[in-house]
Formats: sequence, C-alpha cells, structure tokens
Amino acid sequence: MLEYKTSIAISLTPVYHVDPPVYTLDFFGQKQVSGPLSKNEIIQQQFELREGNYSIDLFFHNKTNRDTRPGVDKAIKIDWIQINGITSKRFIWESTYHPEYPEPWKSQQQQKGIHLEPVLRSHDYLGWNGRWCLEFTAPVFTWIHHRENHGWIYD
Repeated sequence: MLEYKTSIAISLTPVYHVDPPVYTLDFFGQKQVSGPLSKNEIIQQQFELREGNYSIDLFFHNKTNRDTRPGVDKAIKIDWIQINGITSKRFIWESTYHPEYPEPWKSQQQQKGIHLEPVLRSHDYLGWNGRWCLEFTAPVFTWIHHRENHGWIYD
C-alpha cells in the first residue's frame, strides 16, 4: 500500500496575563506535543500516511473563570497551518472547535435564552477549554485541491 510523505506545521500563539495556556497537540490520535505555551511556537512534524482519513486535534486544558478579566484573557491563537509547504486560511476554515463552556456563565446564557453552539466552525482563537480539530484525507494534495476549489481532479 502506498504511503504519502506529508509535512504538517502549525503556528500557535499564547494569550495570557498570569499563567500560560496548557495544551496538547495530537496528530492522528497520538500525542505529539504538550505543555505550557509561554511563547509563539511552530510545531512541525513529518509523516508517512496511507490513503485514508486523519485529524489534528488541539486541546486547551487550563483556563479558569479567573483568567478572563476586562482587557485580559487566556487563550490559544492558531496563526496558520501549513501542509506540504502550502499555507491557506481554508485549512483553519475547515476546522471545528468543541468548547467546554464554563459555569456559571453557560447556565446564565441559557437562562437568557441564548443558545450556545456545541460545535463551532472556522475558529482560530480558542477562548475556552476544549478541542479544536482539523480533519483531512491522504493523499493530502487531493484534499487541498478540493478545499482550494481548483476545479475538477481525477480521484
């Protein structure tokens, strides 16, 4: 079975005023990087991928209610994603974010009749604990071709 060389890089920037955000970055269900994010980091990995479905999962772990105050926050910003040397905002637009809304804020919003979405699309700012996910397929150039709307391609 063919394996496709795939290079993935992701640039993360922390937002914080006291303690840095703690994160875990999983490629295809395997933890690759974790720890506090105290400065901008570019995480780059090389893979040999067989044809199929894959995901990159970024987990934000340690935000508390005390971390958000007027003018300050704790969050993780995804600056860009590069796959096989190609950087596109569409990669972030394809993502989903599964926030863990904090209490009592969540209940207060629901009491006001405000519906909080369990899954958000196209987010590059993780302002709550939770999981951000980018799903793609290999060979990745075919996936990129479809995301960029380059027209017909022989699959």
